[in-house]
Amino acid sequence: MKAQVLLFCFSDPARLSAVRKALLPLHIPCRVVPEEDWTAPLEALAGLETDAPAAEDAAALTGEMLVMCGLTEGGIQAVVLALRKAGVYVPYKAVLTPYNKDWSAAALFAELYREHQTILAQRQSAHAQNAAKTEESSPEGDA
Repeated sequence: MKAQVLLFCFSDPARLSAVRKALLPLHIPCRVVPEEDWTAPLEALAGLETDAPAAEDAAALTGEMLVMCGLTEGGIQAVVLALRKAGVYVPYKAVLTPYNKDWSAAALFAELYREHQTILAQRQSAHAQNAAKTEESSPEGDA
């Protein structure tokens, strides 16, 4: 499989340019997947043969999504680091795997969205617990 990054829902030309510029030194091509192709299996979008049917309908993606295809573990880490160094935050990132290769972009986005919401809720809960502990441990009478 050819190493590449698939980009979904990148409507801001400046953000798209920033992603491409960040990945240019890595020699990893980026391809913007048009909305009309979001029902195709991810494997087909990566240029591979597939027997998986297209999804019946495509739910709208409500945020930018980046799918890394054909990259080694080191390549994946390099992409994430390059984006971080460039200050480009993409909350919905995934790697094409044997598990998700037959999914549509919408199905993958829905899963990433659920995971992202779970992580945010856990962080908020941990923050609230830490704040409560701090209040409990502060000495009374200090003004």
